[in-house]
Amino acid sequence: MILNNIDLNKLKVFHAVVKYGSFRSAGEELGLTRSAISQSISILESQVGVKLFQRKGRRLYPTEKAKQLAKDIEVSQQIIANSLSKISNEIEEGEGVVKLGCYYEFAKNILSHKIKDFSKGNPNSQFKFLFASPTRLQNYLENNRVDLTFSIYPHEGSSDIISKKIYQQELVLVAAQKMKAKVMNFSGLESVPIIDYYMSHKIMPKWIYRHYKKKPRNLNYRFYAASAEMVLKLIELEQGVGILPKYVFDEHGSSSLKIIRPTSKKIIDYIWLNQYKNQFSNSAHKEFFKFVNDSSFNLTQT
Repeated sequence: MILNNIDLNKLKVFHAVVKYGSFRSAGEELGLTRSAISQSISILESQVGVKLFQRKGRRLYPTEKAKQLAKDIEVSQQIIANSLSKISNEIEEGEGVVKLGCYYEFAKNILSHKIKDFSKGNPNSQFKFLFASPTRLQNYLENNRVDLTFSIYPHEGSSDIISKKIYQQELVLVAAQKMKAKVMNFSGLESVPIIDYYMSHKIMPKWIYRHYKKKPRNLNYRFYAASAEMVLKLIELEQGVGILPKYVFDEHGSSSLKIIRPTSKKIIDYIWLNQYKNQFSNSAHKEFFKFVNDSSFNLTQT
């Protein structure tokens, strides 16, 4: 096959579809409509004479040949990028967009201050945030929708991805003043509405087991609020009790909300940095990864 007969722009579109997992996501990244993405893929398939994608329900899956082509394109892009870096004096250290997958409250309260420090020495860097659940963050990293993630779980299922604890936080049970008396014991917790984060990642049972060494079966889950700010708001409105990172509670500073401590034990949670080994999308990504791992960039509370 003669390369001149292939539209290289359509290879770029193809690579984005494989990387981001859908026509819509690829279109958002490239600034193209979904129909334009679909048309490019159809033309490319006609040019190479191979079916590149299969549909199962609403999901899009690359064929094995498509996966191999995408890997080869990835390698070629890196070679070209390295070559351009060598010959061009215009590319500065720390330049590019860093795509971060994380939780909103962590990004707002902790990570934003560190990014401010990093940006002082890397004024050409840019950051794009994707906020999602732990499962989605893992999926985003595996599919290269983000460069790295800050998650409450280490990455599982891939030896190519490294995970490192970078921050620890105390989790506290919080109730409105009027509900405090109802939740001072285990039976009380079973009687009040519970506000948690995700159906697949419940935190309340972990807190209960830490303090009572019991595995609850009859909790009244009323809300799955996804963010600490939403959990906080629902607690304020006396819609139930929920668990918050202590720094979120401290920042709120409301006398109407109380931390429930049935024992002296603490429940400590961690934020993990997850990143592909030695894989960097640009200079800014590489420098930021170094910055995060530097001993002077210590997110762990003492």
